[in-house]
Amino acid sequence: MPEGDGSRILASDFDGTVVGTNTFPHFVRFLARQLWSSRRLPALLGLLAVVALRKVRLAGHHHLKAVVCRLGATVADHEVAEWARSVLDRHSHPEVVEMIDRWPGRTILTTAAPEVYAVHFARLLGIPEVHGSVVQGWRLTNNESEAKVVRLRAAGADRLAVFITDDLVVDAPVAALAARVHEVRAGGSVREVA
Repeated sequence: MPEGDGSRILASDFDGTVVGTNTFPHFVRFLARQLWSSRRLPALLGLLAVVALRKVRLAGHHHLKAVVCRLGATVADHEVAEWARSVLDRHSHPEVVEMIDRWPGRTILTTAAPEVYAVHFARLLGIPEVHGSVVQGWRLTNNESEAKVVRLRAAGADRLAVFITDDLVVDAPVAALAARVHEVRAGGSVREVA
């Protein structure tokens, strides 16, 4: 149930915050392996073509992310959940995971990572609400910066008690909603900045 006063809402970024890595390239490799093992060669070739175009700067990151979101939605949930568990086991920031685990109120994972896999990380962390990047038709809605604020407000989270991030510049609009902001530094140490 939305709590508009924000007194019991903790929102957290994901890449660099909950985990100390950018999960997107990990997921692209995982997705390519899944497409290969399931013999979905046209989909695999399409993915590899967009990756190659991205590498030579003939396709943008958002185009690649849209393709990954669409193809990622075709992989079995249990396969993505297994992958998410392995990434979390190797790359999680224990202090952040503990903060999320001990939070007595509503928790929201707000991330630019594709929602198609962010939901699996959220389940493992016990976070019931996920706002990630999504594709509707062929259009990517990239959940970053101001877009995070729009989705939070649409979910009734006009104010936050706590926001956790590793990037105070990109996430400044979300930080402005929070009574307390915690910054995650390289290596996973956390400090309160506001």
